[in-house]
Amino acid sequence: MVEALTKRQMKIMAALEMASGSISLIASVLMVCCIFRSRKKLSTTLQRLLMALCISDIVSSLVISLSSILSPAETDIWLASGTFATCSIQGFFKTFGIIATPLYNCAICLNYMLIIKYNMSDECIKKRVEPFFILVPFIWASALGANMWITKSFNPHYASCFIIDYPFNCSKDPDINCLRGEEAWSSPFYLITSLVSLLVVPVTIFTSLALIHRTVLRQEQSSNRFGRGSLNLHTSSVTSTASPHSTSTRPSSYLSRQSLTQLVAYSVAWLIPNMWVVSILFYTFVHGRDPPILLRMCFHFFNPIQGLFNLIAFIVPRLVRTRKSNPEYSLKEALWKVLNLRQSIDEEENVTRTRRGSAVRRRSSLLQPSLLTSPRGLYAVDETTHETPENLLENKRPDMPRLFIHSTMQDFCGNVSPSTGKEESSGLSERHEKRQEHLQK
Repeated sequence: MVEALTKRQMKIMAALEMASGSISLIASVLMVCCIFRSRKKLSTTLQRLLMALCISDIVSSLVISLSSILSPAETDIWLASGTFATCSIQGFFKTFGIIATPLYNCAICLNYMLIIKYNMSDECIKKRVEPFFILVPFIWASALGANMWITKSFNPHYASCFIIDYPFNCSKDPDINCLRGEEAWSSPFYLITSLVSLLVVPVTIFTSLALIHRTVLRQEQSSNRFGRGSLNLHTSSVTSTASPHSTSTRPSSYLSRQSLTQLVAYSVAWLIPNMWVVSILFYTFVHGRDPPILLRMCFHFFNPIQGLFNLIAFIVPRLVRTRKSNPEYSLKEALWKVLNLRQSIDEEENVTRTRRGSAVRRRSSLLQPSLLTSPRGLYAVDETTHETPENLLENKRPDMPRLFIHSTMQDFCGNVSPSTGKEESSGLSERHEKRQEHLQK
């Protein structure tokens, strides 16, 4: 608190906020450039949510980087050269970023959950859910900022201006006459927002992570149970009848695992800056006194720096995939390619998804009557098991019915007898009738 800090300590606090705000601002701007230079740009819900996350962080980081400069000049705060008007402006945009950023983190988690667990298409999310993802954090943060501005609750502190009474602690000390912000901490809107930030946001993030992790594990267990062949429905094109809003292509366990990794990275990027808020509140509640100076320094440095962690969460998974697909790249070359993003990881992801989609179509063709005449279904089995058609027939795989293999092999090597494994002469119509009879059964 102001009374408990020396002027030297107050300068250190303000300098830490100035440094961390500047770092976060640069990182968020760089992330915006990466998004705009990517091939997807703002074509998906996730990209637009990431853009909203960056904008909210840029707004708050910009005013935090000015630290105590916007504080009223009549105060004895280091570098103070503004007025109460500039202090209120700083407090408004700082509050906007602090409230909107974690809400956009929640929206990103919910977006992943709707895609992976509930199998919703991006088009459905865009029409029915995305407006709430974008507008609710913006409206909520703006409304709280406007309410605090009207009640004159944005006042100077030893660093940047924020929601606090002025003079400091006047609302608790009867000997001090409050000039501004007497009801700053007792406003119902402020209390509800604090409850949302400290309780609803972490519960939503960790619940989404748990549900997505459970879904990915089930997909992988199903894949291990049925093999990576034609009967793996979690990696094939299926039409969902459970919900009219479901997408026609269920994401594979591999892509779901990648999405889970990316989501964990964004969640950690939210957790690191915000855990210091919980630490200070917990210490004050347990010990009944102000937290130590070291804890407050950590808070003033790490709390405004989420933009840097967002950039790290955005880059590191792409950097790992780039180096894995291009082993000849050095770390510097891979990082430049990820940051450039014109012919970088987006293109590689599209190629990977296209190849996997082709394999999925080949595997699913074994289950589609219209594609049974194509030998590609047999090739899909061969790519997975590395077995010849004769070996498949002799091994009697439990996950591939004998008659089904025999019916498919006819398209590739003629009419093969299930008992002898030798080719027999038969017309196309006879093979077609057997195939249709089997499918009806």
